[in-house]
Amino acid sequence: MNKKIVFGVLGVIVLIGASLFLIFKEDRQQYIFLIPEGYKGKVTVTFDQPDASPLVYEGKWIVFQVPSSGNITTSGSNVTGTIDYYYVDQAGNRTKIEDIPNAIQDLHTESGGSKNSANQTTEIPETLSFFVGTPQEYDNDRKS
Repeated sequence: MNKKIVFGVLGVIVLIGASLFLIFKEDRQQYIFLIPEGYKGKVTVTFDQPDASPLVYEGKWIVFQVPSSGNITTSGSNVTGTIDYYYVDQAGNRTKIEDIPNAIQDLHTESGGSKNSANQTTEIPETLSFFVGTPQEYDNDRKS
């Protein structure tokens, strides 16, 4: 009899916890990068560029089509969220990159400003960058 009460109480606690999680869960943006199959190299997104295209959405996901140059500019701002990476073949079929440590290197953001000798400040726009390739390919790219 005591076991039934304990399991009942635990069940109620789990149900309340799951309900609270769903109620208060932050609805975060998610980036999707569509990388051409076979692409190796750096990808850089430069944000807050007034003359650039706006962000492209698929539902709540922000989608970046990576061009052969690897450089993307957008008028949109960077947001915090998760990132999914996909290889895209010639027909537009997506294959999710599951082995991130061996396919994506050095994910980071940068921003800020610099001053010249005349004490004038130049703003550096916010960027998000990463390298597509193995750790060895990344090391070779950095050395060249």
